[in-house]
Amino acid sequence: MLKLWFTVAQSTVAKYMAKKGDDPSGQSWSTFLRNHMPHIAAIDLFVVPTIGFRLLYALVIVRLARRELVWINVTAHPTADWIAQQIAEAFPWDEAPRYLIRDRDAVYGSVVTRRLRAMGIRDKPISAGSPWQNGFAERLISKLGISWVEYWNKLLYQGLRPHKLKEMCRIKISVAHQCGYCSTVRSNIAKVEGLTEDIVSDLSDYANSNRFTEREKAALHYAEMFKRGEHSIDRDEVYADLAKHFSDEEIIELGLFCAEVDGVGKFVKSLNVLSWEEACKLDPRLKSGAPLVAAE
Repeated sequence: MLKLWFTVAQSTVAKYMAKKGDDPSGQSWSTFLRNHMPHIAAIDLFVVPTIGFRLLYALVIVRLARRELVWINVTAHPTADWIAQQIAEAFPWDEAPRYLIRDRDAVYGSVVTRRLRAMGIRDKPISAGSPWQNGFAERLISKLGISWVEYWNKLLYQGLRPHKLKEMCRIKISVAHQCGYCSTVRSNIAKVEGLTEDIVSDLSDYANSNRFTEREKAALHYAEMFKRGEHSIDRDEVYADLAKHFSDEEIIELGLFCAEVDGVGKFVKSLNVLSWEEACKLDPRLKSGAPLVAAE
């Protein structure tokens, strides 16, 4: 330009020069990820609605090399101080990554950047309008819900205990919570395994019914105690009684299943998909097996 007698300022030249990438070294983002993969972690926040329709904020930190989830926590009020504390707890001083990828959310304030510098971690915010640069954390978040559904299906339909027994425990807990929808639906697989409506009807008085084996009665008694609260379950005699009929592995599976059903039942009841009154009209026998007080 100077040879053509055009005077151009250096700032004008810099404005129109082709950019080689956002990284100071000039390498592209994909090259940066490929070259430093073992030393990179990513952080992200996402919203989690609660049963009461409040909003919680979950934070995840993942290492890119093995797609390893190294930290997850939840808060109702995310602040820079809280995030900085999560980073410190996620990475002991000798295990901190070299780089931490994050988006440009304002919640990552100066407190976070100072904490990163103190830990020897280089801050790597993504480019504006480029969420794909934090794709590892984004994909992890999208898979969390899918993973839970897959886990629930395996817990319900597979495992050490017969599905019929699990279905009876599920119905028992659902009736105790007065969840109209959960109390009236039935598993076709359990029906194939021998579950009938006569058996379901006797769940309200399983202890005195001859339709259940001693193992089934022990499992149903354990499921029934989940409605009463953790103080009823956390007793040595409870597990001593279960040990007469189940192995340690089976007790762990049964406890995990009942705890999941207890939580899911409360959630579905809060949605009021099918009210308890409507369910009792569909199946009047539910009234005899339901508690007088609704689930908390």
